[in-house]
Amino acid sequence: MTVRMVVSVRGLVQRAGFRDFVQQQAYRHRVRGTVQNEADGSVRIVAEAADPVLQKFLMAVREVPPPVEIEDLSSTKEKATGEFTDFTVLWSGNEGILEKLDVGFRYVKEMNQDLGAKMDTVGEKVDVVGKDVRGVGDKVNAVAKEVRGVGEKVDAARTEIQAVGTKVDAVGTDVRGVGTKVDNLTQQTARHFDTLDRNYGKISKTLEAALQELRDEHRQSSKDMQQLIKAVVASGGRRR
Repeated sequence: MTVRMVVSVRGLVQRAGFRDFVQQQAYRHRVRGTVQNEADGSVRIVAEAADPVLQKFLMAVREVPPPVEIEDLSSTKEKATGEFTDFTVLWSGNEGILEKLDVGFRYVKEMNQDLGAKMDTVGEKVDVVGKDVRGVGDKVNAVAKEVRGVGEKVDAARTEIQAVGTKVDAVGTDVRGVGTKVDNLTQQTARHFDTLDRNYGKISKTLEAALQELRDEHRQSSKDMQQLIKAVVASGGRRR
């Protein structure tokens, strides 16, 4: 069932774009009627639609964005007349043009204020970023010092490694010297053994010759002894 609702809105609602906003919400909710400024500074809305639709319409009107500021909203229900075919903004004279200029000015003012606040915020963030950058710079310097320290330690380690390499080379030289001495000793020992072998051969031959002479002398002595015994025996027999 269609009903009529007469709404009175007070606050910063005139020459702030409020009537255009009301008209947009009326079109969105399929509400018919009018909206106009009153001499006392309020705005009067006459709307016809089903009651649930009108309730949603009023809720949307209350959500008007700045620069409009609603201080009070009151409504009464009446019998619908069905006289409206759409929703119209009622202007008087050049009121529409003046209101749009006022709205534009207020929006520019709001934007300037917002921009100023944002610039302040940006300035604060820049200061914070500056501090962070300086902090990063300090950390980079600290890291650079640590890197230089590591480089110095690497250089020192390289020097120690080179010194160890030199000592290893010296030990290698000493080892090669010992090896040479061992080779020389081995060669000398081999030569001594060769000499001993040769001398042993000579001594062995000399001993064999001496033994052979002793054998020969022993045989000769045996023969001589046998002949002597025979001679003695023969001489004794002749005496008897």
